[in-house]
Amino acid sequence: MKFNERLKRLRIEAGLTQKELAIKSGVSYSYLTKLEGGFQDNPTTEILEALGNALGVHLGVIFDFAEILDAPKIPERIQNVIRALPFYNLSISAGGGQWIMDGNDYEYAEFENVPKDADFALRVCGDSMIPEYNDEDVVFVKSQLHVLPWQVGVFYLNGEGYMKKLQGSYLMSNNPAYPPKQIGEFDEFIIFGRVVGKANKT
Repeated sequence: MKFNERLKRLRIEAGLTQKELAIKSGVSYSYLTKLEGGFQDNPTTEILEALGNALGVHLGVIFDFAEILDAPKIPERIQNVIRALPFYNLSISAGGGQWIMDGNDYEYAEFENVPKDADFALRVCGDSMIPEYNDEDVVFVKSQLHVLPWQVGVFYLNGEGYMKKLQGSYLMSNNPAYPPKQIGEFDEFIIFGRVVGKANKT
């Protein structure tokens, strides 16, 4: 099975439209349509990881191991996988910013369908990243020191925490009601990690 056919099959099994998968993964809709149409067959590892995280599968299922797709009950293997993660007793702002450096208390909590590379979980506060992430969503975060421009990350800026997209020297929101937040030359800025998914609603 060709790469574009594998990707389309997994998307349909996940119950997602192309637009929904584009929003969930952070891969642009136009690029995703080219991937599924077979017009682009050399995606980067970062794009494969983003698609795999959005679909709840290892990127090897998409790219390398066609025979896995033909195994029975793949939806059951993707679903109902429970894993415990550190769940921090704080909210990360998808709005105006929240203090996070003092909120180090956490407890282990169990979640379904946790991406393989997730290291911890946080709760979202605010609506600046709608429709991708909503107020009170719980997001899964991979600890890392860099993010790509189309990826959603968790950041520290001058004592406050944000969940945004980093583009150049600005933290960007999905919601146009929130203007870009500039990172100054002398600002204290830290990248905590990349958002790799969100918990199922209960």
